[in-house]
Order: sequence, then C-alpha cells, then structure tokens
Amino acid sequence: MALTGQVQTHVMGPGAFQDIDLRSAFQAVARFSQPVLGSSNYAELAALACKNAIVKQDVAHLILPDGVQTKPSDQPAAQPAGRLTHAAISPDP
Repeated sequence: MALTGQVQTHVMGPGAFQDIDLRSAFQAVARFSQPVLGSSNYAELAALACKNAIVKQDVAHLILPDGVQTKPSDQPAAQPAGRLTHAAISPDP
C-alpha cells in the first residue's frame, strides 16, 4: 500500500510548484491508484485499496492532496467483512 501526498486540489494540474501527476507516476507499478478528494468516501476508497492489495497481491496507491490530509472526519473505518472471500484452495475429491 502506497500513500502519497499531493499539493492542494485547487492548484493541481496547471504545473504548480511540486505538482506531479502521481497517478501516472505510479501507473507502471500500482494495480490500483486513486486520488482521495474532499468529496470522496474515504473509508470506501481505503477499503478498496486494501482489498486490491490483498486479493491481487499487488501495489495499491492512494493520493492524498494537502487539503484532504488535514480535513477532520468522523466517518468510521470500513471493515473487511463481506469484501473478501476465503482463499483456501483444495484439490478435487
């Protein structure tokens, strides 16, 4: 799981100081890459990132703009129940 910081949302894109297209930068190494915006469902995105990392056994990446990093949230953390199936494999009888 990779968590990366980003400049504030309102300066993303036009080439502001330290503004990098992190989604493209991680594209070659991350199967799941998603920015977490102010209007995003934080718990859902975090749960999807974890699920992708566990199930696909690959890198999952969340991009956190500066304004989101400091935004308070009272949203409870998502739980893995119902998101993953058992991975036990057994041979045919």
